[in-house]
Amino acid sequence: MAFITADTYRIAATEQLRIYADLIHVPMDVVYSPDDMAGVVKNHIQRDYIFIDTAGSSQFNEEQMTELKAYMTAAKCDEIHLLVSATTDHDTMGGIIERFSAVSPTCILFSKLDETTRHGVLLNTFEHTSLPASYLSTGQNVPDDIEPASVEGMTRRVLGESDIAQDGSS
Repeated sequence: MAFITADTYRIAATEQLRIYADLIHVPMDVVYSPDDMAGVVKNHIQRDYIFIDTAGSSQFNEEQMTELKAYMTAAKCDEIHLLVSATTDHDTMGGIIERFSAVSPTCILFSKLDETTRHGVLLNTFEHTSLPASYLSTGQNVPDDIEPASVEGMTRRVLGESDIAQDGSS
């Protein structure tokens, strides 16, 4: 496994990821341009997984969207997880999915489930896309607060039953 980050916009973003990478003994590289990406990916090609972190982008910022697409094209990713907040309203979610289709996401990762009680967006999102859900994130504790997305898990949250134990017992 290796980490690559292109998030050089957010203050201390690279330092935070570097600390995490050091804790789990995983190499991490920073890329500053799409031109750097292909070479850095090639340096880690023997690894089973290469996780690429990019800066959060507004779907309305054309320059950021163009740059993100250039990074993803250079990386030649097998999977691209579109990270969306579960706190996002229905109409905005549709716009995000439409605009980010330019980078060809392969699935959706829902974050911030712990910051809302309105989980209907999990199901409503699929009105806008046929992309599958990959993971659900429910907090800041990595890796404890992330779980594979499942129909059962999303249904449980939509029905307000998210306090049911993960092993199925109640």
